[in-house]
Amino acid sequence: MVFRALSSIFFPRRCAGCGEVLFDEETFVCRKCVAGLQPTEEGWYRGNKLEQLFRGFNPYKKETGTSNKFVRGAAFLFYGKTSAVPEIIHTMKFLGDPELARWLGHRAAEYLSSHNSGFFSDIDLLMPVALHPLRQQERGFNQSEWLCRGIAEVTGLPIDTTHLVRTTLAERATLGQIFALIRPEDLRGKHILVVDDVCTTGSTISRVLDVLHPVHGCRYSVFALTYAIH
Repeated sequence: MVFRALSSIFFPRRCAGCGEVLFDEETFVCRKCVAGLQPTEEGWYRGNKLEQLFRGFNPYKKETGTSNKFVRGAAFLFYGKTSAVPEIIHTMKFLGDPELARWLGHRAAEYLSSHNSGFFSDIDLLMPVALHPLRQQERGFNQSEWLCRGIAEVTGLPIDTTHLVRTTLAERATLGQIFALIRPEDLRGKHILVVDDVCTTGSTISRVLDVLHPVHGCRYSVFALTYAIH
C-alpha cells in the first residue's frame, strides 16, 4: 500500500485522452473525456455507413448464383478532431499500452451487447488485422489483437491470430496481396469478425476480406473501434 501511494505521487496515472491525472475510480480515460466520446450507434443500424463502405469494396458483389459473403459491420466511436479519440488511439498504439486496447474492446462489446443488437450472435471467431512482424516487434503488441481480447471477455468468442498474416515484399510481388491465409481450409463455413482499430477509407480491411472471400462457405463481418467519416 505504501509503494502504491508513493507511485501515485511520483508516477500518477494519466488520462489517455487529455493527460490529466486520473482519480482512483477512473480507468485509462477520465470521466470528462469519456463523456465526450461519440458512439456511432451503427452496431444495430443495418445499412449504416460502415456497412455501405465495405459493400462498396466487395469486388464479388456482381457475381451471379452466389450470395454476398459480407454480413454486417459496426464501429464503436467516431474518429473526430473535436473528441479525445485521436489522442486515445495515439496513446494505445504508440505509447505501448495494450491494456488500454483491451479496455476499449471490452467497452465496445458491452455497448453493442447492451443494446440487444445481436451483432455477435452469429460470429464464430474474432480475427484481428495482422501487423507486419517488424512493426509488431517495434510496438510490442498488435492493438487489434488486444481489442479482440476485450471483446472476447464480454462475448466469449475465440480469437484467431494464426491464419491471417502479412506478406513479405517478395510474396506481395507474386501474390499481389498484402495479406495471406495460412491453412484457409480451417476457416471453411466460419463466420469471421475482422477487427481493427481505425477505419478511414476501408482499404486495409477490404484487403483482408479479399483473401477471406475465396474460402468455401466463409462469411465475414467487420468491427472497427473507430470510424473516420469523410
